[in-house]
Amino acid sequence: MSVKIKISYTTDKELAGIVRLLSPVMRAKRMSRNNEGKYKKAYIEIDKKRYDCVTNHMLANVKGFCSTFRSTC
Repeated sequence: MSVKIKISYTTDKELAGIVRLLSPVMRAKRMSRNNEGKYKKAYIEIDKKRYDCVTNHMLANVKGFCSTFRSTC
């Protein structure tokens, strides 16, 4: 099972930042051939198994952080 995300961006730097953030869970990336208009488009597919694993790891880190600094969470 996978999740598909459509990304609209104006500069390649914006897309590179999103790809960097999603790279641990990303399965595939496809660029739109149509470059006309204000926004360019890219399509990213996320692997559900990797997403669940990374999400659980991130939640464990957040819970540890919040137990240390309860007044901020």
